[in-house]
Order: sequence, then C-alpha cells, then structure tokens
Amino acid sequence: MLIYFLQSVICQQLPPYHQISLEYQQEGYFTADIMIGNQIQKMIIDTGSHATVLDCYNRDKKDNYFIHQNSTIQVPCNDKCSNCDFLGYYCYFSISYADHSQIEGYYIREKVLIGQQKYNIQLAAYTYIGCITKRNNFNYDANGILGLGPAFKNSNQYGNIIDEISRKDKTLKIFSLCLGTKKGILNIGIYDQLIDGQTLKMKTIKNSYRLNLKSIDYNDLSVDISHLQKEGGIILDSGSTYIFAPQNIYSGILKMINEDYEVLDGLPCFKLDLELIQFNFEETQILYYPDEFIIEIQGLKCIPLMQISGEKRLILGLWWMRNKNIVFDPENNKVVIRRTNCDDIQLKEVDVAGIEEDNKELINIENKFFSIENSLKFVLLFVFQEYC
Repeated sequence: MLIYFLQSVICQQLPPYHQISLEYQQEGYFTADIMIGNQIQKMIIDTGSHATVLDCYNRDKKDNYFIHQNSTIQVPCNDKCSNCDFLGYYCYFSISYADHSQIEGYYIREKVLIGQQKYNIQLAAYTYIGCITKRNNFNYDANGILGLGPAFKNSNQYGNIIDEISRKDKTLKIFSLCLGTKKGILNIGIYDQLIDGQTLKMKTIKNSYRLNLKSIDYNDLSVDISHLQKEGGIILDSGSTYIFAPQNIYSGILKMINEDYEVLDGLPCFKLDLELIQFNFEETQILYYPDEFIIEIQGLKCIPLMQISGEKRLILGLWWMRNKNIVFDPENNKVVIRRTNCDDIQLKEVDVAGIEEDNKELINIENKFFSIENSLKFVLLFVFQEYC
C-alpha cells in the first residue's frame, strides 16, 4: 500500500516537451546548465562518449566544482561494476577522449534534473556519475561532460543520462541536437518535426554513433572513405570541435581541394575561393556549403579539418554538425538530418496550466526525499527507480 501511495506522488507524468538551451563556448564546444544534486553544473554536450563526469576536486581553485551532498551515494565494487579501485571498495573508471585527454575517478549516484527550469518542467533521474580524481590534458572551463553516446552492448558499462530517463518511457530514448554558431537546443523525446529530413542508417559501437559514409567529393574529384567502416568507423561526435581524419584521408582531401595551402592554428588554409563539399552516404548525399565551414584566419579561407595519427577513423565533429537539426534514434538505428538555422530556434512555449504547480510539487518532493534520513531515502529511491 505504501509503494502505491509513493508511486502516485512521485511518478507524475511530465509534459511532452523536454528542451535544454545550449551555449557555444570559445574553446570549441557547447554546454548546458544541468542541475546535479542541488548544484547547477555547466556540462559539455558530447555524443562521442557515454559517461556523465564531473570535477569533484577543487584543484584549480574554482568555486563551481561538485561537492558531495547528503543525496550523493558512492557506488560500491560489485558484479555490475566494470572496474574496482585497488582496494576493491569502490567502482572505478578510466576514460580516453578523441583529443587524447584522459580522466580517472570513481562512480557516484546522484539526482539529475534536466529540462526547462523556467517552467519547473524537468526530467528527473537518479543516475551514475563519474567523479574525476585524475586527469591528463583534460583542461576545460566547463564543470564536466554530459555523455550522450551509447554504452557498450552486453557489457557492465553504466548507460548515459538518457538511458536512465527513458527506462520507463522508450519515447524519451530519442533525442536531437541543433547546434548553431552561438547557441543550440537539445531536445529529448521530440521527433515528429523532423520526419521530412534525410535519414541515415546508424550503428552504436564502442560508445559512438557510426554512419555509413562512402566518399567525400569536391568538384569532380573524390576521396574513398568506405574502408573506414570496417575499421574505426565514421563517428558523429559533438564533443570534437573539427573534422578529424587519418593521415591518408586528410592528405587526400587537401589534394582534392588544392595542394597550395598553409597551416594556421592547426587548420589547412587556402587563398582561393572554396566550393561546396559533398558527403556521400550509402543512403543519401549531404552538402557542406562554404558559408558553413570556412574559418577565416589572417585573410585566408581555412577548413575545419585536422589530422589524427595512429587511428583509422573519421570524426565528424561540431563544425560538421552545425546548422543541422540531427535526431538520434538508437532504438531504430538511424539518424534524421535536416538543414536548419539553429541560432534562430527558440525553446517551445509550454502550456503550463495545471502542469507548473504539479511539477513544482514534484520537484519539491524530490528535493525533500533526497535530503532526508538514509533509511527512508532508500525506500523512496527504490520507488523512483523501479516504478517511475
């Protein structure tokens, strides 16, 4: 009887619109303000990794690092944990990113609220978060990373935040990103507006979303990409700033455009006017126009392309994803892409009649039950995880 009562109070239905404003940072990534525990954290939006990770130590003398709270639970070493610390007490993680930065630490569980704070309309999850204790070349002004990539299938990896949110409602498994030049939007569970977009098949392998890209064309020339599908793959990664290519693909693209170039700030730059670049996928072609990719440096026209050594994969990063509304549908193994001016998109106005007060009450209840005594807290957490 108690379970049913708690379920009726805690598991209220939220409205269908779940949107988060994103801001572009000069370091080359988008961030969202996410409530973790009772602290707002500025999180990098990353489709190239699956874990939500936070800086839990004030090593840089910042005021906005994450502080453990009454609601924070450290995850013990058990059968569901992929790695344990050397004492065998806590669940440990080690992650390497595409830019060769690395982090280590331990997992905690904590409440996360994600959505429109303006209307108190937010999705709640009690999820796994990595607390960073060691890092190498991991230097960001943001508080952490919100990983939206897939977890390894048939493994003990913890899922991403959307996996947790969508446990009881599979429609929330779908999400979309629209990234402009200055701002963007993350939509969770919204799909019907993009049915008329271009549909590409997608595979979820090793924490990444992989596409079937065959070749890249410029004028009448072409560079074959298809062999990478059997190796490191073609990866859609919002956490990487540019397009990253192995040496042979990198050289082939530059030779195709013009061999007379110079490298400025790590990017190849040209004196001539550039034409559109065509990406030929197995299902369709996507055009990449000069006004979408040209970066002007010292009067030259540069392209967002960098070389990655020792890896056989192509990363389509933030600059490729810009001004495209991209729907990720991992349940149906596809992405839907439509060209959009993402800077002009506004958060949908929500009819809050009868909803705002209900959700204020829901948020208040959640805040209360995450800060009360542990015995009752665990009962409420059980209801929240198993029945909501």
